[in-house]
Amino acid sequence: MKIAKQIIQKSKQANAWSLGNQVLYDLCSTYYLHISEKAIIAKIWLIGRAYAAAIERRKQKKELNDDFYINVVAPRIMRSRLDDRLSELKHHNEITNDNLTLVLQTHHYLMTIFHKLTGLEKRSLAAKYLHFHLPHLFYIYDSRAASALNEFTPNLK
Repeated sequence: MKIAKQIIQKSKQANAWSLGNQVLYDLCSTYYLHISEKAIIAKIWLIGRAYAAAIERRKQKKELNDDFYINVVAPRIMRSRLDDRLSELKHHNEITNDNLTLVLQTHHYLMTIFHKLTGLEKRSLAAKYLHFHLPHLFYIYDSRAASALNEFTPNLK
């Protein structure tokens, strides 16, 4: 099925969620690097909560959510090599054959960090978190996106 130009144009128009999304884009642009505990907590917390993918949803809760963000999440992300991976991708404006492997590896890398923190896969949170840092390379893929894709390609499960 060919997607009509007007459907694509409509999907790009401002809507009720545009301002909130812009706040998240601006947050991730202003605090792009993962060197500040406060910035990391703000980004993970707001993106996760806004997009129903909160990192505090985990298998075993050994500590309160606030302590989890401060004592576990922020230090682990600060110790990670996420900034190295993002800096390699930052100059790209679109996914190409040349950068596709790094895009996928970066998503997997962040999923691995989240899995170690939560005991859960957190694919959706990883996609959303990376999207707000590099929206031209990482797309929000969650159950809503999967349902929408199913409308166009029913065999995609």
